[in-house]
Amino acid sequence: MLVVMFVGFFHYYGDLHSWIISHMGHLHLENPNVWWMHVLNALLWVVDLIVQLLVVLVSAILILLVFYIATLIISAPFNDMLSERVEEEVTGIKAPPFSLRRMLRETGHTMWIEVLKGLVFISVPVISLVLLIVPAIGGICYIVVTLVFGMWDMGFTYIDYPMGRRHMSFVQRLRFAWRNKYALVGFGWIFIIPFLNFLFIAPMAVGGTLLYLRCEEKET
Repeated sequence: MLVVMFVGFFHYYGDLHSWIISHMGHLHLENPNVWWMHVLNALLWVVDLIVQLLVVLVSAILILLVFYIATLIISAPFNDMLSERVEEEVTGIKAPPFSLRRMLRETGHTMWIEVLKGLVFISVPVISLVLLIVPAIGGICYIVVTLVFGMWDMGFTYIDYPMGRRHMSFVQRLRFAWRNKYALVGFGWIFIIPFLNFLFIAPMAVGGTLLYLRCEEKET
């Protein structure tokens, strides 16, 4: 899936770049006949190069976010069961006995929450695209905001499993995650290394459960 998304991006990259440049005006002077026009052409070439780099970087971040969300939706039921077992071992409180009806009900609810989180959280980097219109520092600001938010989002995702078992509403989960935002950002630092987080989904589910229990204990 990830390969298909990147292949699709590079296939349509030329059209995307042309569309962006068409809204920025011409970045090349035809038939320069004085020295300063050659200098201006060089500067415009640098601007075009920066635009291309930003398009590739921003697109790569968005593709990874979409793939990450899709992966979490698929793995959510298994991560939830793993989280439940970890919590049982730590707290000594036995989970309810296995029930196919309960599993199907909770699986459906868990996947719905993952879809909801995906829709909400992917809107943040998309809305943050407005930062790109800020001269000079807009691209850097967008990258920083996206990476920090991605780390917080990853932390939130993995502490969400025990919150789900407590039947907390989505708003309650967001409030808990915001109160512990620094812990979540620190826990989700692995987000900044592309593809690495996909190799540690199960360990992150374990660590997220332990982190939630610690944060919950501090608030009580």
